[in-house]
Amino acid sequence: MKVWPILLLCIGLFTAGCGDDHGAPPHTAAEEKAVNDVKNATPEQQIERAQNSPMPQSAKDALIKSIKDKNGIK
Repeated sequence: MKVWPILLLCIGLFTAGCGDDHGAPPHTAAEEKAVNDVKNATPEQQIERAQNSPMPQSAKDALIKSIKDKNGIK
């Protein structure tokens, strides 16, 4: 049967392009800077950003509480 070699060739071609890039495109320089700014923000800066965000108030309250809990702020 000549179907098996063709079938194996098709499977090989389909799986050859499957890499593990985690599906994330590379960041631009501006995006990378924004990510680093968020990571390096103080708890007070994080709380201020949460208060000024367009999220619903209940989500803001939960986020602020989690920031305070994580950083031992009362």
